[in-house]
Amino acid sequence: MKKLFKKFAAIGMAAMMIMAMGVTAFAAESEKQYKEIPIAATLYKDGTFGTDEQDESMGNPAFSKGGVMKVWYTVDESGDEIVTQTQIVLDTSSVTYMGFITGWMTELNIDGVQFETTAMDGDGNITQFTGTYDSEIVLGQAYDATVNISVGGFMPMNSQGDIVFTAQ
Repeated sequence: MKKLFKKFAAIGMAAMMIMAMGVTAFAAESEKQYKEIPIAATLYKDGTFGTDEQDESMGNPAFSKGGVMKVWYTVDESGDEIVTQTQIVLDTSSVTYMGFITGWMTELNIDGVQFETTAMDGDGNITQFTGTYDSEIVLGQAYDATVNISVGGFMPMNSQGDIVFTAQ
């Protein structure tokens, strides 16, 4: 009886080890994939986007260089893509006020996300902003934006409205 019990125990242990290895062999890890989409950005005065009075804002020249939207997806075992994060990188340029005073963006907030300065020129002007979202940004949809521009280095200009990202 003791021999028989030992044989069954050995067979049972071997079967458990084989099944345990099988689970790890078939457990697929989620794979992160990344897509980069060139975008353009347009700032509209509050409430005018998508209406007959659609009115672009003075902040648009600062967005004339456009940028890129980087979207990270997690691909699950069935091959479905699940958005994990979206990053917007906007390259900005100077704006001209009253035809002769140059200004640069100093602050950017879109839909509650405070964008960080990620590049400056030799004069200390911000030339790139980056913001990260935990969801997907929909191209062609309006998002609330607040833009601060320093004109001539001494006069702050605030612009609020809707910002719309489109594929470039």
